[in-house]
Amino acid sequence: MESTGSANHRFSALDYAAAMERVGGDATLLREIARLFLDEYPGLLKSLKQAVSEGQADGLYRAAHTLKGSLGTLGAYAAFQSAQHLETMGRNSDLSEAGAGLLAFEDLLRRLDTELRELAR
Repeated sequence: MESTGSANHRFSALDYAAAMERVGGDATLLREIARLFLDEYPGLLKSLKQAVSEGQADGLYRAAHTLKGSLGTLGAYAAFQSAQHLETMGRNSDLSEAGAGLLAFEDLLRRLDTELRELAR
């Protein structure tokens, strides 16, 4: 079993201690949440990309909102804030910066993906 201290040094895209707190210290549950996110986020990311390319504010809002909730649970604060920004764009039907926002979000997800795969093992 890993200590929280060692995990904090390994992860930079997620706050392991905060994530563990959210799951009541249950490392098995956190691993399962990480696995579920890894399975589900590619489809949601595809929905985000489609919404941005087709100018669908509602689709952007829905996909970003779903991702935001999971990212908050995982303690992935930078990605959470990026998803929140995309969600706000969708809610306000202002997609003028959605392309740039999506690129930034994808970069954060790439870094998070690596850490979640390590966590999910």
